[in-house]
Amino acid sequence: MRVVFFGDSNTYGFDPRDPFDDRYPASVRWTDRLQRMLDAEKMQDAEFAGTEATCQPAAEFAGTEDACQPDAEFAGTEDTRQPDADIPEHWTVISRGQNGRCVPVMPQMSGYIQSMIREVWPVDRFAVMLGTNDLLLTHHPDAALPAAQMRQFLLFLRMKYPEMERMLIAPPVLFETLTEGVFFRRCREESRRLTQMYEKIADETQTIFVDAGKWTIDLASDYVHFSEKGHMQFAEQIRKYFL
Repeated sequence: MRVVFFGDSNTYGFDPRDPFDDRYPASVRWTDRLQRMLDAEKMQDAEFAGTEATCQPAAEFAGTEDACQPDAEFAGTEDTRQPDADIPEHWTVISRGQNGRCVPVMPQMSGYIQSMIREVWPVDRFAVMLGTNDLLLTHHPDAALPAAQMRQFLLFLRMKYPEMERMLIAPPVLFETLTEGVFFRRCREESRRLTQMYEKIADETQTIFVDAGKWTIDLASDYVHFSEKGHMQFAEQIRKYFL
């Protein structure tokens, strides 16, 4: 199973502390952390599936008849159990984050989107977390515009790739703890409003909805980008959607 995370600087792993080496190392970034978590789970599942039944006679009873024989009423019946049936599919994480990315405007961006998906195909799930820059890069933040564009984007994905699951992640609320500044307050209000709109759009377009604003992600000093702790928190929370 393959999932593409299509996002902005928080998916890219931007580190606001260092303008020269602007990206956290792979050991910090939530996309890489998630892959390591999923790999570890795969190994645990494989080890569990590979273990044999432990119903063997103890040493003190060596040579006696094994008491773990089927009851007479079941004798001769074939065991149809599938030991691997309940083991979840393993996920491969493909990160496509870019600093400054906004919600794609469709159909203008359709060629780029199709080319990007073609490069990493097959894709089982396409997860998008965008909208932050749409609010930040304007003097008058308004959630209605990125929400409308996201709706068109998801409808495009559904039409072009009906076999591909879609996941819409509402990003954490901007400037959550800042109490001063008209622009900051406006961004925070519109960020919350965007989450509400995204939830409705996800339901309308048969898309998995994830509200990252509920996770209390730790942010860096700019109140926008994830801190190292925030990347760890995000990986732990998003992992639940890939079990």
